[in-house]
Parts: sequence; structure tokens; C-alpha cells
Amino acid sequence: MTRALEPDSEDIRVDPQIGGHGSQRHSYWNMLTSPQSYRCLVRTLAGKAGVMSPARKVFVIGLHKSGTTSIHHLFKNLGLHSEHSVVWSDPRNKLHRYMFDAFSDGPVHMFARLDRDFPSARFILNVRDLDQWLDSRRHHIDYEMRENPAFVPNEYWNDSDEALEHAIVARERQHSRVLKYFKLRPDDLLIINFIRDPDAVSKIADFLDIDRTPVKPHILPIAQKRTAERLVFHDQIVRVMDKMGIDPEERGFDLYCPSRNTDPELGQYVPDTSLLS
Repeated sequence: MTRALEPDSEDIRVDPQIGGHGSQRHSYWNMLTSPQSYRCLVRTLAGKAGVMSPARKVFVIGLHKSGTTSIHHLFKNLGLHSEHSVVWSDPRNKLHRYMFDAFSDGPVHMFARLDRDFPSARFILNVRDLDQWLDSRRHHIDYEMRENPAFVPNEYWNDSDEALEHAIVARERQHSRVLKYFKLRPDDLLIINFIRDPDAVSKIADFLDIDRTPVKPHILPIAQKRTAERLVFHDQIVRVMDKMGIDPEERGFDLYCPSRNTDPELGQYVPDTSLLS
């Protein structure tokens, strides 16, 4: 199947901090020089050279606060050499992507480039109930503003209603792009609500052709307790959703809100993973 192409300018988001500082940088270097990283590097280069079958990479391309850390731990439990950071996604760190099997927490916009670089890769679109995702995101921002003296909010990452509106629009855009991109290649994409779906672990293992199903990694208690009635920032989230015209019945949908959708192509997809066959 011919792979769709998208402009590189839409795919790249660069994080200026490569490897952190001090002990973080030392830990990062130790990780890169580990035997696992070396084996991944050799296997990937051999696959690129045609000496052996291409190394299969797996990339998590859903938004943050959607179970990315838990999925990273699951990857490790499944025996994959997994990287959970933004480091691997920097264009200057292309070799880094040769040194791991699985990747999460990087910019989700660059999936088209990753698909071109690793033709045998698999992709996981991790999603979450909209209202719970917004609450978790808002909780994270509140914590940073309260506990991190170095935190500098920007127009999209702050405690305002406008930042929540932007988050909803960005989520819709990302999900739409991914669904359309993999429209003719459903076997290369798994859509999963890791927090809600009790079968998420077995679905990911099956998707990656791994014949074992470990216990689901620990999910933070606050995530387990979050419901539509127990959102920490319930009033603000409802106010923003009402302003944007989101139907109350769609507040927990994890893919998109039909009441806001004006794209006939996106309307061909179900708006929530509970409706997937």
C-alpha cells in the first residue's frame, strides 16, 4: 500500500532540551550506551541495509495525559526497549530512534515522518474521555504553577478558559489527522483508551504480535477516581464545553465530538472507542 505523505513542516516540533542537565544527562547517556540500545541499533541498521528483516518500531502518537507513562511501562513488561521522553523526537537525534523499540511522550505531530523512516512501524493512538483528559491536563498545569518556581506558562499551557479551548481544538485536529492518514492501513494503527478499557493490555500485546499478557501497569489513583461527576475543575470544563457548543452527551467521548464536527470524512468514524467493532 502506498504511504501517504504530509509536509515535514507539520510534523516537527523541537524540544530544545536534549538529554536534560547534570544527573539527568548522565542517566540519559547511560541509557544510550546500554546493551539493549546497542542491540536495537545493530538490528535497525541491519534492517535498513537489507541484511535482515526491518526492525519493527512502535510509536505512541496520542496526546499526553492519556496513559502514555503506563503504556511505556507496559512496553517494558512486554520485553521492548522503551523510551519515554521528548528526546527521541528531536530532528538532531535521528540515531536515537535506532536505539529503542518503542517510543512515547514525544511530539505526536511527526507520525508521518516516522512512518516514512520506519516502514514496518506500528502506531498506537492512545485516547481518553474528553472531560477527564481536560481535567488531568488542567490538574497538571495547576500543580506546575503551584510547585515549580521555574514554570513559565504560555498562551496554550496555562489555567485559562482559552487554553482549554485550544486543547480541545488541538485534540480534534490530531485525532482527525491520524484517522485519515491510516484510513487505508488499519492494521498499522491501534486506537486504545488505556485508562478506560479493561482489555487494553491484551489488545496492545496482540497488536504487536507478542504472545504474553502481563498485568496492567499501575494507573494513578486520581485517574481511576476521575468521573464526569468528580472532575477537580468540573465547572471550568463544563463552561468551556458549553461555550464551544459541545453536546453534554459527548463530554466523555474519546475521539471527537460530532456536535462540533464539520468534516464529512471524519464523520465516517465512530466518535468513541466503545463503539469500535
